[in-house]
This record gives sequence, structure tokens and C-alpha cells, in this order.
Amino acid sequence: MRIVPRLIDLGLDAVNGQLFCMGIENLEPYRGKITFWGEIDRQHLLPEGTEADIDRAVEAVYRALWQDGGCIAQCEFGPGARPENVYRVFRAWEGIRG
Repeated sequence: MRIVPRLIDLGLDAVNGQLFCMGIENLEPYRGKITFWGEIDRQHLLPEGTEADIDRAVEAVYRALWQDGGCIAQCEFGPGARPENVYRVFRAWEGIRG
């Protein structure tokens, strides 16, 4: 994630990326400095995850990135995604943001 500090220095407000491919733990140091516009893992979690997996993923994004507008929650409902998992993502965000 060597490019993120450069994007911050350039004054970029947000990065749209696949958070789980980038590694949430790699993005956490930039929380509050730039907004991450990303999604819950569409390759593995949305097609194959359990409700508990989805809840943990939303919690991980929230804990790592949600500070001072540091995250735009998104869920890609594409081919292969199980509708119940997509629904669970929105329910989990609703519950966490209460």
C-alpha cells in the first residue's frame, strides 16, 4: 500500500478499491486520512460465507476504517453472490451503526 500515502499527499479524498484484496490491516494506518470506498469480499464471502463470516467482515471494516468519514460502505450484488449474504451485509451495517 505504498501508494496510499502519496494519494493522501496529493489531496485525494477517496479510493475505490476491493478492501479485502488490498488487506484491511494494510489500510488501517490511513484511517481518518482518506476515505476508502470499498466492499465486502465479493469473491469469497458473498458467494460462500456464513452469516457469522459476513458479520465479522462488516465489523472488521468498521473497526479498521470507520473514522472521520473513512469508509463508504458498499456491497456488490453480482453474479454468484447469495442474496441472503448481500442482505446480511446491509443488516450488519444497520446494526453496527444503529
